[in-house]
Amino acid sequence: MTLILSTSDAEHVLDMGSAIACLEETYADLGSGSAIYRGRTDLFHPTAAAIGADIPAAHQFKTLDGAIPRWQVASIRVTSDVVAFPLVDGARRRIKLPAAENQSWVGLVFLFSSATGELIAILQDGILQKYAVGAINAIGAKYLARQNAKIVGLIGAGNQAGPQIAALGHIRPIEEVRVFSPKREETEAFCARQQNELGIDFCVAETPEAALSGVDIAITAT
Repeated sequence: MTLILSTSDAEHVLDMGSAIACLEETYADLGSGSAIYRGRTDLFHPTAAAIGADIPAAHQFKTLDGAIPRWQVASIRVTSDVVAFPLVDGARRRIKLPAAENQSWVGLVFLFSSATGELIAILQDGILQKYAVGAINAIGAKYLARQNAKIVGLIGAGNQAGPQIAALGHIRPIEEVRVFSPKREETEAFCARQQNELGIDFCVAETPEAALSGVDIAITAT
């Protein structure tokens, strides 16, 4: 029987330490050639969504897939996004719009057994992609950052920023995070929330340079 797992289901069983360990094994398999993947593809085509006459928009259909013999599985991730390209500070910036029901986004992972060919599970990807991004960056820090690295400079305070810091905390003794994002109020709220959740000192930096000056690890997040 195929399991149908929601974002809420994933939240109850995922933990960052396990995500880091599993992804590190997977990258080792990729390096040895025993796991395989195919590069991401993006299809852009017209959307009927009402965005605004002066704002270009499209439907973006994205796929990523791969297979891991270690676990006898193959998977494909599919995201279906309505995107717009408004002018921000004189340049076009791509934003994903929560155009689905209840102002949500659409992303699914289909997991197959390579032993039987059967579809094992269909999972919403909301939490999965945050854990994956955080874990991947933590693996990089594990091999590139000094053992005593404790100060992080963070550019961005979006949805993926929190999981990245949480993941770094599994790898290094992080004590302070300096955050810069153009939206001051959102950045202050992010810092307060993350400091309460992670027990790490978060502070708002006035400029990107202030966020990155003298830090041990520098990262960007959306």
